[in-house]
Amino acid sequence: MDSLIRAGVRSKNDLLAVRVNLMQNKNRIKNTEVSLKSAKTQLLQAIGCTESQLPGYPSVEFSQSGLYMEDLPAADDINEELIDYVFSNRNDLAAIKKSVDSAELKLKIEKANYLPDLNVGLSLGTTGTSYANDTSHFFTSGMDNVKGVNVTGNVSSSIKLGNKTKRGAVDKAQADYDIACAELNKARNDLKLELTNAAENIGLYKTMIEDSKTVLELQKSFYENEQKRFTAGYITVDNLIQQDQNYLEAQISYYQSLASYLNSVLEYKYYSAQMLTLQ
Repeated sequence: MDSLIRAGVRSKNDLLAVRVNLMQNKNRIKNTEVSLKSAKTQLLQAIGCTESQLPGYPSVEFSQSGLYMEDLPAADDINEELIDYVFSNRNDLAAIKKSVDSAELKLKIEKANYLPDLNVGLSLGTTGTSYANDTSHFFTSGMDNVKGVNVTGNVSSSIKLGNKTKRGAVDKAQADYDIACAELNKARNDLKLELTNAAENIGLYKTMIEDSKTVLELQKSFYENEQKRFTAGYITVDNLIQQDQNYLEAQISYYQSLASYLNSVLEYKYYSAQMLTLQ
């Protein structure tokens, strides 16, 4: 720049404008570092570990190898079989399923307690001398002599009339079971929506990465050409600064798309119980 000023191609004001633009970009970097530190703190709080346990920052740019999932999930892949698998392998969802099982067991117990008491009696004696093979009379009268043996049987049931306590317990258990089933159905529907949304986002952000990468490559070539034209005195410093900002915005857009894609992959892996499973 100094040589261009001495040659009269550029003025000192051009140099000042470039320096101002440089300082503005440095401030943007500092603001980004603050946001990064805040996000890092939230991550530490969420996973409950110290900073020393986190992996370090990469010293090179993101590698494209292994970036994309081999088989991108589609909305058609979200079926009942996958939902059942997730409910069996995620703690939060497994707890909902267990609450339904518990409520169902409680309902069965309360219904059994509400049933009337049933008493069955059977007695044998040898006082009789008659002989008979027909037992149908025993079942109707409750007493008969079968092959010289007196057989006496009785069946009785009892229930307390007006016992509202047991009836109320059954009604409450039924209501608790219905609520638990409703929560389970809602959780299944929510999970299906979350998986479908994450799967669609993966495909969307993958396309955005490819598009933003193409834009970045074109903007880079354009910016390099504008630098040459600036050196030759064909464009003003304002034009160069504008192209500098455009190139920077293209880089930011690319990495934002990349981060959004990776985040959607993590969301899908979490929702589909591919990150942590119950043992």
